[in-house]
Amino acid sequence: MGKQAFDRTKKILCIFTIIFFVASVTAVAVSAAPGDNSRAGGDNKGGDNKGGDNKGGDNKGGDNKGGDKGGKDRDDRYDKDHDRYDRDHDRYDRDHDRYDRDHDRYDRDHDRYRDHDRYDRDHDRYDRDHDRYDRDHDRYDRDHDRYDRDHDRYDRDHDRYDRDHRDSR
Repeated sequence: MGKQAFDRTKKILCIFTIIFFVASVTAVAVSAAPGDNSRAGGDNKGGDNKGGDNKGGDNKGGDNKGGDKGGKDRDDRYDKDHDRYDRDHDRYDRDHDRYDRDHDRYDRDHDRYRDHDRYDRDHDRYDRDHDRYDRDHDRYDRDHDRYDRDHDRYDRDHDRYDRDHRDSR
């Protein structure tokens, strides 16, 4: 039974490692997403930053031929990433439920164990796994909060871009 519990623990830890690798890559990709569209397409050598190549003068038109497609793409990307975070959180909750079931089984087995030291080792292993789960969950919450802050910043930039775009007409 101890070997089965150890194998199950190894599988769970492997799954967590994969989850957090994907979450960290996603967080890096989200934080590297371009910010404000109002300065896109130029080297900003002067002018009023209303679009175009901004090499001077009053460039109110510009080369933004696709409308606000970039904002929609970012919204779609936000929705997909947020769904991925929700799925990861659900997976964490399922793993936590599994930890709780294992703990209950350890408690039931405790009465049957002749070797209480083995129970104590298994229980300590459970506690270490549970602490690892808590740390991983805290890391998930921090990543999710960072993602929400980035999305709020994007919304503010997008609103500013819309106001500037309307004012330039």
